[in-house]
Formats: sequence, C-alpha cells, structure tokens
Amino acid sequence: MKFVVSFTTSPSRISKIKPMIDSIITQTKPVDLFLLNIPHVFPRTGEKYIIPDFVSKSVTINVVEKDYGPATKLVPTIKYLIDNDYDKDDTYIVYLDDDIEYRPDMINVLNFLFMLNKTPRVLCGGGFHFVMHENKIRLAGQRKHNDDVSIVEGYASVCVPLSIFEEDFLPYIEKYTSGKEMKQCLLSDDVIFSNYYSKHNIPMNVVSYPGKHSIQDLWSNKSILEYGNQTDALHCGASGLSGTNIDRYPIVLDILKKHKDLHIKVYSTNNQLQQQFY
Repeated sequence: MKFVVSFTTSPSRISKIKPMIDSIITQTKPVDLFLLNIPHVFPRTGEKYIIPDFVSKSVTINVVEKDYGPATKLVPTIKYLIDNDYDKDDTYIVYLDDDIEYRPDMINVLNFLFMLNKTPRVLCGGGFHFVMHENKIRLAGQRKHNDDVSIVEGYASVCVPLSIFEEDFLPYIEKYTSGKEMKQCLLSDDVIFSNYYSKHNIPMNVVSYPGKHSIQDLWSNKSILEYGNQTDALHCGASGLSGTNIDRYPIVLDILKKHKDLHIKVYSTNNQLQQQFY
C-alpha cells in the first residue's frame, strides 16, 4: 500500500507551515509522496507564492492551472496520481490542513486499519452529522472509533482510497466550485467532498486510537497551530469572504438540494445525536 499526503496552502501561510511539514516527514511510517498543490496565483488575494527552502526540500510541489479553493488540497492530487501510474487499488490519499501538527503515528494507524480491512471506505480523525434542532441546522460531532459520520473534517485528516473517485468526480467539483452562485460551496470542501462520498455510498468512519491517532490527541497536545485560528481560516470566515462554517453549511445544503444533488442526510431532533451538538 502507498500513502500519499496531500494539502494546499496560501501565500500568507506558506512561510509558517514548517511544524506541520515536520509532523509529516517524521511519521513513524514514512509516506510515499508528500504533495503540495498550489496555483500560480492565489485567487483570493491575487498574491504569488514565495516558496521557502524548507518547503521545496520537504514536499513535491504540484503547481496547478486551476484553484479549487480549499478543495485544492485533494482535487489535483487525483490527476497527479493517475498521470504518474499509481495503482488505484493500492493507493491511499491522506488529505489534511496546513495549520495542524499531526501526531507521529497517524500514517501507521491508517496503514494498520487498511491492512486489516481493505474495503473501500473513508477514514477520518473527526466528523459530524447535520441535525435539525429548534428550526436550525446544528452539527452533532462524532468522536468514537468507528462512528459513522455524514461529514468528514479535513483538519483532523481524511484518508481516502484512490479507487473511489469515478469519472464524475471532476465535473462534480467543477460545478460546485465555479461561479458566483457556488461561492459558499467553494469554501465548504468538507461538505462537498462528503456529499460525493454519500452519492456513491462510500462508508465514512471515525478513527480514534488515543495516544496514536485521534482528534482528542490533537486537542490535548495543542496541535492546532496559532495561525489556524486567525481571520483567514475558513472556520473564522476566510478574511470576511463568508460567515463561519455553521453559518455557511445550511446555504450549501440548500444549493445541493436545489440542484437535486443532496445526498447527505439531515437528522431530526428525536435522534440521540442531538446530545452531541457543537
């Protein structure tokens, strides 16, 4: 099995990401490819990238013609791997954020789980369900090992088999990341990716091995880097481009529904998930 770690970043962050990069290149199970996808120019600000030496020495830089917003962490990787003859049935992509210091056994745990069971599925450090509560859509976090989720969260890392992506993936992404109507979708990669997995009936499950790889470890080890909570972070509104995730996600669900492409279940309050809102 080959493991490919894939991410993107912005010009304002690229000089700050050394702790995140170091956390990947020092994994107890080395990754087979560490891929950074970046456009020539960052569309949100019009800035060009100045690439520090520590980045160019540590990762493979994949300069892409089109930016897909935060989905750039994954979308160009699929083409890159296919173009470079990676085995679809034996390659796993771990996509993640640029502002987290990941735990050293993350890849080792994922390798162990897929060695035990190679059934195509999506494994995530954390995820949630949408729940309608008091006429508002809320997020019900799922944190226990093997919990099923409707939405996988990229910040805690997501591992996907290359084999699950079909010919409809790129047209689907192009549709929901292009044009003014899709602005909120462009900024909501976790929802757009998860909706695709649901569309193809791909199971999504939480990985929680405390002390090895779990979202609790990220929290207890203060692994969220300082710039991860600054105003340019998506969950903080992307420097004023949008509201918070909780503000934006209901809009995204409405857009998917309007286009008859909503495959994510929204639970009702009579479900016990309501006990886990955040």
